[in-house]
Amino acid sequence: MNRIFYTSPIEGIMEKDLKISLTSLAVCTTGITRNRIMEIGGHTDIVWSCASEELRKTVGKRAIMQLSRRIPVYILTKKGLGLVGSYSSHKNLIKNLDLSSQYIVASNLNKGKKIKLVISVHT
Repeated sequence: MNRIFYTSPIEGIMEKDLKISLTSLAVCTTGITRNRIMEIGGHTDIVWSCASEELRKTVGKRAIMQLSRRIPVYILTKKGLGLVGSYSSHKNLIKNLDLSSQYIVASNLNKGKKIKLVISVHT
């Protein structure tokens, strides 16, 4: 499986100069063009597929992890895994995944280790 992820040199410079970590998310991808899909696949840490079949076919194949089956959310980078892992009941399991493999987290699977993602809302 060929996974090639691109990072903009500007992103790396900004993070280093400002001493911050940026995590890029793409949402509302229904109806986007193939060129935009390639840009998203090359510069995004986490992407929601929405109703974009083309995105599912191209970006989904390269994802490290897929959350859900109905409307997949694709984790494309180690940074994306870090964000997802911070909501996991098994933080170390997510953190130490083999990046050359692919994983799916879905509630309706009957095999494999169960991982619970906990999202809390503070008001």
